[in-house]
Amino acid sequence: MYNSQHVEGFDKPPSQYPSYGYNDCYNWSGARWVQAAEGVVPPDAVVGGYEGEPTYIGRAKHEKSIVPGRVIPSKKACIIAHYRSEVAKHDYQVLCGFDGKFVHTTGGYCPVGSLQGGVTKSGKPMYIGLVRLGQLMVIGRIVPEDFCCYAMVDGFEKSFKEYDIYVSSAEYPYPS
Repeated sequence: MYNSQHVEGFDKPPSQYPSYGYNDCYNWSGARWVQAAEGVVPPDAVVGGYEGEPTYIGRAKHEKSIVPGRVIPSKKACIIAHYRSEVAKHDYQVLCGFDGKFVHTTGGYCPVGSLQGGVTKSGKPMYIGLVRLGQLMVIGRIVPEDFCCYAMVDGFEKSFKEYDIYVSSAEYPYPS
């Protein structure tokens, strides 16, 4: 008797959530960021890079900033850069269900449709970048006034003048 009771509204998750267990969602700049931790990746997470395994577009709070980074499931963290070193954040947000793509850009230029992925502690926007290094595709952060994309390579933060930026497929005015 006890196990057969039905409670209205508890048989399935509300429609705005991707699946059970991912109830903390934040809509920001037209994108849905889902709270996750310890390497967990929601089912509709956006793959952004590749470093021997797929990496996902993520972001994490760090010293009054929200910093774009990459979720690496095997490291059980979102990896962000801070003062030229790698920081593993075990509590983070993952970009989910967003229709976007990476397009080539240089020198801090952010085309129409660029997705803001974070904010500096002084309130300036940061965008999602991608650096291609041979077989590796490393997600990083773009700070437009620095005219570059910062990405973690071999445990150290490096700046790149040529990179890709993540844009909304619906808002970016040029075909692929």
